[in-house]
Amino acid sequence: MNCHKRYLACALTAFVCLVALSSACGGGGNDDHSIDDDAVDDDVDDDLVADDDATDDDAVLDDDSIDEDGAPVGLLVIGQDGEGWASWRKQPDGWLREEMPLSDAPADEVFLGPSFFLNGEKGWTAWNEWSVQQTWGYELLAYDAQSGWARDTYHQPPDILPPNLNFIFAPDENNLWIIDNVWMLFYLDSYYLGRYVGDAPHQELSTLAVSWLAMFFPDADSGLVSASFGGVGLLARWDSGAWSSEPIPASYRAGVLNWMWLEDAQHGWFVWELESDFHRKLLRFDNGEWSEVTPPPGCEDSDPWRVFGAADYAVTLDRPSPDDRFWEYRDGSWSCRRLTGAGSAAQQETALVRRDGRVFVLTSDQTQLTSALFEVAGDAVRRLGLPPGVRVYALHDLGAEAPRFSITE
Repeated sequence: MNCHKRYLACALTAFVCLVALSSACGGGGNDDHSIDDDAVDDDVDDDLVADDDATDDDAVLDDDSIDEDGAPVGLLVIGQDGEGWASWRKQPDGWLREEMPLSDAPADEVFLGPSFFLNGEKGWTAWNEWSVQQTWGYELLAYDAQSGWARDTYHQPPDILPPNLNFIFAPDENNLWIIDNVWMLFYLDSYYLGRYVGDAPHQELSTLAVSWLAMFFPDADSGLVSASFGGVGLLARWDSGAWSSEPIPASYRAGVLNWMWLEDAQHGWFVWELESDFHRKLLRFDNGEWSEVTPPPGCEDSDPWRVFGAADYAVTLDRPSPDDRFWEYRDGSWSCRRLTGAGSAAQQETALVRRDGRVFVLTSDQTQLTSALFEVAGDAVRRLGLPPGVRVYALHDLGAEAPRFSITE
């Protein structure tokens, strides 16, 4: 056995011992001409409505490139404008600004953490505090569709070295899971995996040797959590309060599973990454069987970074390299598509797949420091309006058509 194989074997043995010891497309919109059929920007297009964008946020006279009113009612974004941080909720007559409780820490020592929304009703995010190359804790915020944002005074932070919140998930509003990381003078470790029992977090699979990466719980009794042991990929299964090790094919153990999106406890998509060169692959998981997805024609050099989906639909985003291409799984096959109009500097941030089949992708322009929202339909991609002057960092949805889970890191 060479050193590399011995290292893999040791990592797997340690992980198995660890888990064994633990038991527990639509249109809408005033100017729906994403393609100007008469090719004349005359403000009296084929729909015979004179400049029907009453508030044309892009300040261009009915240019048919952005459907300012196409975003569905209930869509929610979190971002920053000249007045500070807030969320904006789409209403029939525009965007409603909703204030967020601010951190008491200096503004330059606080950044927005990951956010998670459940069933279009409840949501969470956090203010992470960081300065002088060290994490200094975080403050959890909770969102209610009826009352808006408030400090989450119920869920207490873990009693460990001051962490930042790295990942959050809730299969239902009474089951909150967290992954925390600690950075102290060049040392970073996402070593804390926590499950809230009442108001207090309980550390699961306690170890300093494993860095937790991602998690997904289709329901309170089942889920998967991925981890890295010195660059070796590991996967743990939560089943009715008990942990077990989920086998990963030997050919993928030298990399890590840094993201997943599950349909249920036995079916879903995973993003595998070789940490040494950041090369990524999309894997399919079905009842314990793994298969690698061949990149669709045109996207051979576009690596999946994140995947979002539903039972019969999925979309992957490519990052960090700016690219307007993405993979889409529709009608049983993958295709390579483009976010038309995103521009060469666009960086794909997150996606959202609603229950009614409407799909949205959020991008940011790293040169202009702006954001853009796109709707992906079966035959077209169109750009939608966002609140004016807002740089958006998170995308969620409210109401009956909202996805069961929406996640922005």
